[in-house]
Amino acid sequence: MICVEGNLPDDDVTLRTLIEVHTGLYDRELIHNTLVFGGLSSKAEKVLSSIEGLEIKGTVPRKKIIEAYGQSSLYLSLEILPP
Repeated sequence: MICVEGNLPDDDVTLRTLIEVHTGLYDRELIHNTLVFGGLSSKAEKVLSSIEGLEIKGTVPRKKIIEAYGQSSLYLSLEILPP
């Protein structure tokens, strides 16, 4: 699974949503991992780095994100009102 955000919000609802979706799918072996792209606060990085199978990629060049899209079959958007 892939999650791409400009800056990942570090509020409890957003972090809990990401964790719950990831662990629910990961624990049932429906996904192999979750790649998280975008800026993260130190709070978000601390919380997410302890989750098995969740890989924090941070801010990377657009080319790396495009490559990751090709390797993922599931996309998670955490925006309340996506464009």
